[in-house]
Amino acid sequence: MIPGRRQISCLPDDVLRQLFETASRGDRKTALALALASRASQHWIDEVLYSEVVLRSKNATRLFLRTIQTSHLKPPTFFSTVVKTLVICPDLGPSSISILLSTCRSIVNLSYWPLRPSSTALPEYHFGDSTVSSTLGLSAVLGPPFAPHQNINTSSPNPQNVTFEQALLPSPRRLSVIFQEEHSLPYFRPPLFRSPFLSNVTHLSVVNPWEEWTLWVQAGMLTSAMPSLTHVKFELCVGQEPSGPQDLPSPWSNKITKVADALTDVLQWGLALRVCVLVLRFDIEPTKTAKFISHLTFPKPPISEEDAADMTREERQKPGFDARLVFAWEKEPFRYNYAHSVQERKLWKAAEMVVNAQRITSGYGMLNCDRLP
Repeated sequence: MIPGRRQISCLPDDVLRQLFETASRGDRKTALALALASRASQHWIDEVLYSEVVLRSKNATRLFLRTIQTSHLKPPTFFSTVVKTLVICPDLGPSSISILLSTCRSIVNLSYWPLRPSSTALPEYHFGDSTVSSTLGLSAVLGPPFAPHQNINTSSPNPQNVTFEQALLPSPRRLSVIFQEEHSLPYFRPPLFRSPFLSNVTHLSVVNPWEEWTLWVQAGMLTSAMPSLTHVKFELCVGQEPSGPQDLPSPWSNKITKVADALTDVLQWGLALRVCVLVLRFDIEPTKTAKFISHLTFPKPPISEEDAADMTREERQKPGFDARLVFAWEKEPFRYNYAHSVQERKLWKAAEMVVNAQRITSGYGMLNCDRLP
């Protein structure tokens, strides 16, 4: 007999469950071992293991889809209620993406960074002679996934305008994404429209290069599609400023101007925004870059009674200043964060602290991504 096993078995189930789940979250090998201890513990541990699904490769996605098909011992609603975090393989085809989203409908954190247009994605995974969707019977249980040509423009929040297919999709709160104009699925393709899929997003990390996001954030498009948006983050690969006097605007100065204009638009239209972060990459003088951009950014913060209460007199009177705009310096050029990552949560928390500090000082600071609290 294992020492202490009798004492452990005498503990109430709720205490045992808390102990098992705490140990499982600390180490995956421990979680797999505890899952074999008993049928009850397997149920507890499965909820921990599948709460976070990270599919970085085609093979991992294939195995997960097979698990969905063959998990006859799990309740029918297991994956739709347990999975809270999902990272989608960048090479996955649109049909498989739709199946993942329609299966995992309680997602809170979603990350999807497609590497190429979905029309050139890797072939869909098949079980034998049937596709995943037909084998899983999702057409009968969950309804069909979105057709590539389907438009989900639902500018009206009236629930009667929500189709059955839209109701099958999750409504994540934290989204890290690369939008693509060529994408077959409309909820990943700009221009964005209001839909149940985007309606609850509060934290958005746009991983697109500046040449793309500066085009489709104008005219309030972003905040109109995401009415719950309070935190947004953009990326900018700065590069080196040309040296010496310049008679004509350089490509570098044009880039800075376009970014400043786009940020102005986001801040002006985003009345509910609390934080707008611009991450500066490949920049040897980030403070200087932030100064250039801030001088070209002329946001008009909302001055309704509710908003004015959160703003100092100096902030309301100082032109071209908005405390919600936070500049962040990322020295690691290829470090990008998933929506659920610890680094991402630290960045949002630190950015909120910077906003509060900027409201007091009425000036911009610089957030160092290597020194997040």
